[in-house]
Amino acid sequence: MNKLDELKKKAKRRALKLEKTGEKSYLGILDEVGVSRPYQRILTGILSFDYLIGGLKPGTVLEFSGEENAGKSTLVWKIIENIQNIYNKPAIHINDVEGTSSDEEFLDRFKLLKPQDIIFNIEPKIENYFNELEELADYLDIAVLDSVAVMSSVNDRDLEKSDMGKTAQTWSRGWKRVYDFVRKGMVILAINQVRDNLDPYASSKNGAQTTGGRALRHAKSAQIHLKKESKSKAIKKKNFMGEEEISAWETVIEVQKNKQGSAFKKVSTYLWTDPEIPETFDVIEEAITFGINYGVITRNSSKGSKYTFTNMLTGEIIKEINGRDALTKYFYETPLHFAFLKISVYRHMFNDKFFYGLYDKILLTAKADVFGISIKYGAKVDSTEEKLLEKFKKDMPIEVFFEKKALKELKEKYGEPWTWGALPSNGGGEDDEKTS
Repeated sequence: MNKLDELKKKAKRRALKLEKTGEKSYLGILDEVGVSRPYQRILTGILSFDYLIGGLKPGTVLEFSGEENAGKSTLVWKIIENIQNIYNKPAIHINDVEGTSSDEEFLDRFKLLKPQDIIFNIEPKIENYFNELEELADYLDIAVLDSVAVMSSVNDRDLEKSDMGKTAQTWSRGWKRVYDFVRKGMVILAINQVRDNLDPYASSKNGAQTTGGRALRHAKSAQIHLKKESKSKAIKKKNFMGEEEISAWETVIEVQKNKQGSAFKKVSTYLWTDPEIPETFDVIEEAITFGINYGVITRNSSKGSKYTFTNMLTGEIIKEINGRDALTKYFYETPLHFAFLKISVYRHMFNDKFFYGLYDKILLTAKADVFGISIKYGAKVDSTEEKLLEKFKKDMPIEVFFEKKALKELKEKYGEPWTWGALPSNGGGEDDEKTS
């Protein structure tokens, strides 16, 4: 027996020993325990975000950074709302020290949010927060911290003795601890503010930095940065006094760090601030923009801005409509066609592995959108959620999206890893989640 075979046997024996003591073992062959499969990502249903990050990966920390009122909390709460409506009873913990959710008007903007299914706290002390998170780690899928910037150390109770340096050290110790329990499968979404860097010798980008100690820079798997564009690019309307008010800010979302995919990708989208608009993201406008970019929707300006919506599977024309506003209205009134548009966008957005692995989540996302549009905008859907999902499975089986050879190779590698509503587990093995 050569050294490699002996090493493999020793690693397996040690892993078994750890498991017998009740410890989770990460020791083993790289391909079995260390490689995250596409089907182990959590789809958020926000096209812009899924395009940037490829879904959330269990066992990771994501930092959402930006200046005040950039839309960080809005984006994170929208992710939570979507995950609640895509997956079956996700276990979510939110520590809202800033008090964003204490504003009922803010929560009312998330029409499909289920606050009764969210474990909530307002814990301002760093040490207590990490202790609580560790205690609940076995039961959590998503943990939200809003925000890092306003947390303080137990030592800060005495203003005379408080020291920002010690607070940063406390954060660093906490983030170093976090991977002892975050790898059990949860995702931490940490909201953070960008602050001016007063150190003239600092090398931080644009002279700005985020709070939370140095360890956060290394603990986070990805950093998502939000920045508002100028007021000239905002969507405005006139109020009853005849004065202009901003209804939606054009916001750039950029991936500044990403250990699990491509960094420095960015998209521009609109975050709605108008309380009369029953949406924080205009999901239909977003899908139309992606659809045009991917060629699912084509625009012919020579015919008076006529838009053509095409079936990507057959090449047949589904609908021809004059004008962008009329196209948007059409999808509001026919949410089933919108669902097909969104599925088509995901097919163009993801490579074969990701689309195959996330096939069930993509159909569940489309189903959630259909009923979301019907609730928010009054569109009629003559079906139950269960029947609609079965319709999607029947009308758009996985076979129609792939050539036979490519599909055969994917099935041989991954089996059928679709769990239809269950959140993906953390870990690596190809044998995970192959029940349909």
